[in-house]
Amino acid sequence: MEGTKVFIKSIPRDTATKISEARSGTTGKKLNKNKIGRCKDGLRAMYSAKTGKLLTGLTEIVNNPYYGKEKNVPSDFTYIKDLEKCSLQEVLEIKHKVPKGTYTDKPWLPGDGMRESDLTFFQKFRKRLNDGTTILDLSIFHDELAYYMLKYSPLVALSNKFEDRKLKPKCEYYISDINESELEKFSKREKYHNTISKLKDPKFTVSYQAKVAKVLELVRGDVTSMKSESIYLLIDSYIEEAFKSTKDEKLTLFEETYDLIKTAEGKERLEAMCLLSDLIQARILNDNRGTYTWLSKSLIIGQRKNDAIEFMLDPKKQPEVEEMKKQLKAKLLR
Repeated sequence: MEGTKVFIKSIPRDTATKISEARSGTTGKKLNKNKIGRCKDGLRAMYSAKTGKLLTGLTEIVNNPYYGKEKNVPSDFTYIKDLEKCSLQEVLEIKHKVPKGTYTDKPWLPGDGMRESDLTFFQKFRKRLNDGTTILDLSIFHDELAYYMLKYSPLVALSNKFEDRKLKPKCEYYISDINESELEKFSKREKYHNTISKLKDPKFTVSYQAKVAKVLELVRGDVTSMKSESIYLLIDSYIEEAFKSTKDEKLTLFEETYDLIKTAEGKERLEAMCLLSDLIQARILNDNRGTYTWLSKSLIIGQRKNDAIEFMLDPKKQPEVEEMKKQLKAKLLR
């Protein structure tokens, strides 16, 4: 990887200071700034509660470049020539000519001491990232170590793709490359076409499209009189807007709702979600900041939307659900 440059970019997000709205005086494009001035974040190897170690990124097992070779290695690493695979830590310790164990993932513990000599490399190591783009030169050993550490950090996604950012919901940065803009455009358009193609899925009938549109709050009340073309266009526009947004919530909601039609349990849940929407619209249920109350009974059926849906699906609650349906039918007949 010597000579390779890697670009780490910050993820634009809305800020209270409105610095995120700042635009270039020349092009008028957003600068995607998150911080005022020249502030930088210093990222360290984060502690993993799962392993009790630091996330250095060097525990990965790789092909051993010294296996069966005549290359000289330090005396502490003579064993490595007999191993077909070894840890990335061992490879980099030999490459950087440092003592075995220098890049340990051992965390700091009370009693270890705070003197410079008491701390390990990764207990001290920190990489400062710009608000915008940081360029790592992997021919420089500090940048090479930072690259592997950042790959494993919960704050850094492996790309700006939706699926990679979803894997790290707390990410504030992502790893890019020189061709990012073209790759991003291609990936985004490809994903857009894959998503929009779901409207042509034979299982995604007009009836289910109407139900999904209702859950997405694109339509309200009785949709039986709506033309199929109108429902299609509503969802099509929703997907297009979701891809224009820098946030993923709308796209995630569509994906999750669409996936419900794939199973019998999912279809039941979709029906319950539509019924909940109709009951709220008809003022049979009241949604007050996430608390769902059956008005005629003064009965709270859920402190959250998911709780209210579970109430609808609970076989023991079917007498109450049937009574709500009767109330809904009576209102619709007026």
